[in-house]
Amino acid sequence: MLGRLLSSIRDAIAPTPKVASSTTALWRKQTLNATVIRACSSCGAPGHFHDVSGVNVGCYDPSRINEPVGDVCPCCNAPRPAVEDKGQIWSKEFH
Repeated sequence: MLGRLLSSIRDAIAPTPKVASSTTALWRKQTLNATVIRACSSCGAPGHFHDVSGVNVGCYDPSRINEPVGDVCPCCNAPRPAVEDKGQIWSKEFH
């Protein structure tokens, strides 16, 4: 009887630890957005600035690589087609 009493006192003083379980959900989302920049219909110059000297010299500007050239072609001053923003064309979530 004394053993049971000591056992119950020991359990009251230092209860057995409870193991907690948790679940962590990791996820990632990827998206792909599309923008169409067409070449000039008059001279064929690209619709963006580049860093290749001697090729389409009006579009040569190393400080503005891949930026759209705007509404007027810098090579022939012809009006350019508008930039088409297609928005999100693909997405996927990884769980």
